Amino acid sequence: MRNRRATFLGAAGIATAAVAVWALPQHPLVKERRLSRLSLAELAPVAVRDRTDPQTLYWYGRRLNDAERYAEAADVLRTGAELDPDAARLRDEWARTLTAMGQPTPAYAALKQFVGTHPSDPDGHFYLGKFYFTQRAMDRAAAEMEEAARLRPGYGEALSYLAGARDALGDKEKARDAARRAVAARPDHGPDHLMLASLDEQANDLSSAREHYERAAALEKTSGGAHLALARFLRERGTPAEATRALALASGVAAKDPQNPGALALLGRCLEDSGDLDGARKSLEAAALLAPDDRASLLALRNLAQKKGDAARAAQWDARYQKAQADALEIGQTYEALRVNPKDPALNAKMARLEAARGEIAGCLRHFGAALRNSTDSAPVLLAAARALAEANRADDGLPLARRALSLAPTNAEANVALGDVFLAKGWLSQAAAQYELAVGWDEKRRPALKAKLEAAVLAHRKNPTEADRALAEAMRQEASLIGPAKIHDETVALVEKALEKTPDSPMLLAYLQHLRTNRSEADAAIAAAHRLLALVPEDGAAHAELAALLTDKAATPAQFAEIEDHLARAENDPTAANLTTYAGGIYYLKRGDGKRAFPLLRRAVQLNPNAPTTLFKLAQAEKLA
Repeated sequence: MRNRRATFLGAAGIATAAVAVWALPQHPLVKERRLSRLSLAELAPVAVRDRTDPQTLYWYGRRLNDAERYAEAADVLRTGAELDPDAARLRDEWARTLTAMGQPTPAYAALKQFVGTHPSDPDGHFYLGKFYFTQRAMDRAAAEMEEAARLRPGYGEALSYLAGARDALGDKEKARDAARRAVAARPDHGPDHLMLASLDEQANDLSSAREHYERAAALEKTSGGAHLALARFLRERGTPAEATRALALASGVAAKDPQNPGALALLGRCLEDSGDLDGARKSLEAAALLAPDDRASLLALRNLAQKKGDAARAAQWDARYQKAQADALEIGQTYEALRVNPKDPALNAKMARLEAARGEIAGCLRHFGAALRNSTDSAPVLLAAARALAEANRADDGLPLARRALSLAPTNAEANVALGDVFLAKGWLSQAAAQYELAVGWDEKRRPALKAKLEAAVLAHRKNPTEADRALAEAMRQEASLIGPAKIHDETVALVEKALEKTPDSPMLLAYLQHLRTNRSEADAAIAAAHRLLALVPEDGAAHAELAALLTDKAATPAQFAEIEDHLARAENDPTAANLTTYAGGIYYLKRGDGKRAFPLLRRAVQLNPNAPTTLFKLAQAEKLA
């Protein structure tokens, strides 16, 4: 009996162990550790399998955000938040997605709603405070961080944000107190020591500042920021003997990160102190190239040129310094005026344009939002910011905003004009013309003004051709010199390819490369060029139509046919591509054996372009089939 009982107990023990081994990977902590280590590619099949598991969806959505695949992340994280409405971090990551997509209003609503239903959750207050911080609403950010720290004493991250918010509000003593509490909560967190060191230095407590700068640099061994901060402190506040150490620290950061303007500027000053004026000049010029509005570098370069007796160069640097100084003064004066009248529309619009000139997109949107009394993700605000950025020679920054505005208001003539203006600022004349034509379709009264604007841009372009313009003109000349059906030369294609290496974002060159490849019957290369063009300008209806025509020759599967139909549908939105779209649709339906649909399209294509022999041949085929 005893042996039987022992056997039974042994079997039960084995069974218990087996259950424990099976359950261990499912334990939330173990699972969290495992999921946090998976890459996006590794998480994708897991998310498909565990599509109702909020923990998996959080990590999958987070990895999608890291990869800037925001549209996919939004669906994943919204589902996760619905499955687990008590998870603050899911709400925060979802808000991060929405903000990145230019939708801060629903992001705010998601976080505010969570705090409303979970008033005692410190993480909820922290995430809402972090949102306020990113939106520069520092008074609200401070209030939420205070509440988070009250609900969870020793909440280091909340205290760190609280110190930053108080500092931005000008309340230095409360900022310093919060920074001390953050350091006490996270004594091994370098950035907290760095913040406290800066606040100590501003309070002229140099002994404490030195201690915390040293501690930050010791903790942040791979962080250039902590080492630069210590180097600057030693140079400005240290003894003459410590200047050598400051130079070594700045030199080390600049060697590891040669594109860091702050490191190059500080290295230049340290080299100047050591008497190496040539080395100082080179380092400071590199810094000024990377950060052209940095007044400290410009002033140092002016003074250095004066030291060397180079009056001409000193005058050049002085002019740039005075301009940067005047811009900074204007920003400061406008900021102070806004502190008195924070809702003044004219002041907010002025500050928005000043922020655009500096490339500060979030600030530009925020102030245009205040000026127009609208949310920062509304079409009018996005359009105003896009225009301001284009006018400040920052069309690349304005382009996503103009596209977002047009997606919100596709039938708005103003949205089409704004996108056209951004294209014009980038030198994309054909794309600008297409957008202006769409705008005229919604508001014919705009035609004279838009035509004059486009003609002026074309004239200016001809007077000052770019390298891409010259390469295109030469390639077209070479093609035009061919007699009869002669094959386009390799040299012509190579000329365009080489120009694209220098100017990869030229729609004109990409469109012409596609044309050359098509005429040489190099279908795969032509398709590749068309894809490159559409990745750059997804609104280009002509490119969609031409790609549809190219794909039609090889299409055989339902998926391939669906891709062609998608390109045709998108081409139809561009009235300037009517001829190409009609022809592409005709040959597509001819390929599908649908003569009744192909015939009228090809007949219309012949009417639009009666001298195209290929179209006439296809029309005859369609008529026979119909």
